[in-house]
Amino acid sequence: MRYTLLCLLWLLLAVGACVSAPPVRVWTEPAVRTLEIDGAEDSRLFELSRTWFVRFLNSPKPIIEVEDPGSGTIVANSQSEYPAAAGEEIARIQYTVSFRIIAEISGGRITLRYDSPTINVPKYYSRRAERLLGREYFGGYSRPPVCASEIIAVEQRFEEAVVGLRRYLEAESGR
Repeated sequence: MRYTLLCLLWLLLAVGACVSAPPVRVWTEPAVRTLEIDGAEDSRLFELSRTWFVRFLNSPKPIIEVEDPGSGTIVANSQSEYPAAAGEEIARIQYTVSFRIIAEISGGRITLRYDSPTINVPKYYSRRAERLLGREYFGGYSRPPVCASEIIAVEQRFEEAVVGLRRYLEAESGR
């Protein structure tokens, strides 16, 4: 009887292990925001947007990756702190969020979208892991956002950039 129950339990666990978890949602589509600035010429919007990107975005890469005044396109890189939500503060300490902002300026409008979002995991030291696994450093890599909280974190930083650019353009375009 005991052997039968043990076999049944083992079979139940084996079958349960074969059931796969739902696939992890990976970010695939960019958010798009359009800013309309009344009475501003495209060349002025281009210069103001470029100036804002250079002044207010941070990145280890060049801030302005591509700028083409003829087509009104600016591609800028951004990196900022991971905005940890409740319960993530310690788990995500020193994480950063990186993405590219693509601005297309035409007809007094700026269309902003972001792509290539990554979550940058810092490299950290673990003396305990060194003893157990023989590795003392972990992390030190970038990966796409894979859970809802990480996607929300990237979108939150993008929204902050959109709001900052909007305020700057509204303040400066009247001058």
